[in-house]
Parts: sequence; C-alpha cells; structure tokens
Amino acid sequence: MRNRHMMKQSKEIDQMWVTLEFDKHTPKDELSGMIKAIKQMGLRCKFRAETSGLSFIEVLCDQSQQRDIDKLVRSKFKIGELNIRDIDANQELFNRAIEERKFTLPEDTHKLSIYSAAMGMKSAFEDFPSLKKPNKLLEKASGLCTLMLGVDPTQADNIKLYRGTFIPSYITGYRVGAQLTIHMDPVFRKETTNEISLLNSQGNGLLTLAKFEKIIEQRMQEINATKVSELFQE
Repeated sequence: MRNRHMMKQSKEIDQMWVTLEFDKHTPKDELSGMIKAIKQMGLRCKFRAETSGLSFIEVLCDQSQQRDIDKLVRSKFKIGELNIRDIDANQELFNRAIEERKFTLPEDTHKLSIYSAAMGMKSAFEDFPSLKKPNKLLEKASGLCTLMLGVDPTQADNIKLYRGTFIPSYITGYRVGAQLTIHMDPVFRKETTNEISLLNSQGNGLLTLAKFEKIIEQRMQEINATKVSELFQE
C-alpha cells in the first residue's frame, strides 16, 4: 500500500486530496475496513479501482486530519514511528555492529529473525522510491540468504531452518520499512535517508543495521509481539 499526496481544487480552505494506493493483493475486507474507519472520522472519501488491480481511496482532509489518517495507517500496519536518529551510538550498539554475526540454530532463531528484519528495513530505505515488487523482493531475500550461508558454513546442517527464518523475516522488515518511507513526512524521510547514506559512506553500515535492530526490538516490545511476523499485518 502506498500513500500519495495529490493536490486538487477544493472549496475547502487548506484542504487537499490524500490518495491511499493499495495493490491487487489487498483483501476486500481490508479496503472496506479502511473506508469505514475514514468515514467514522467524519471525512469525505472516494473509492476507485483500476483494471490493473490497483485500488485507491481518496480522502479530502486538512493537514491535521492527514496526520490522523497516517496514524490510522500506522495502526493498521503496526509500523509505528522511525526514530533512527534518536538511538544513540552507544557502546552496546558499537559492540553489536562489530560482532561476528554467526547464529547457532535453533537456539538463535529469534536473534536471526531480528537481524534479517533489520536488513530488510535498511534495504527499503536504500531502495526508496524504487521499492521492490513482491517477486523481486523474494528474489533479493533468497539471494542474500544464500550469500549469508556462504560466509557461514557452520549452518550446513540447518540450511532449511536458516532459510525459513531469514527470508520471511527479511521480507517483513522490508515491508515495514517500505510503509515507513511511504508515510513518513518527506522532510524527515530525506533527513533519515541522508543519515543512512552518511553512515554507509563512512563505513558504518553495520552500525546503521544495529540501529534498525534496536528499532525493531523496541517496536516489538511496544505491541507485545513475540515474533517478527507480527510487525506487519496483511
């Protein structure tokens, strides 16, 4: 799902049409629920579907109401706010960043899922605005998993479990990251992507990854999630 802000002529002062875009895989009951929730907010909205499979909900609102819509979307997708700049680069994060990432399965399955989701979230910010389609995302996740297994031959006896953990967790992290980039304030999004690029250019990409891990862990605590998959609601 994408959130595009489209300006149109309106009789209402300081109002604009905000367009929520849903792909063809979005369940009809999710669309109906979103429309119902928007109408309960007392806002005017229109629905349209295209032959391509895309569906759109257009909402007439002011800036304050737009923030309420953003909160509604965040609640639906359980994505929260991104606060990468608020996470201090303390010794714990530096230790995590330079730690040799090898996982003993099945004991470290949860740690691997957090790490994989953080990689996915980071990738989404690096890809924006050219976010990957589902088939390409699966292809990338599978390729990265193969690469990870190549540098960690100790997982030879746990390949099935490793792939079964890494790939879906990476995809979940990417989807959460994609929703964040789409719905984030453009100025804040630019600042965040600039910070990620700066850390990468300084050779601190692993520190960025450690920050994303921390964000995922904090978000899971906030919503009492026990699994990474609970961060994104289909």
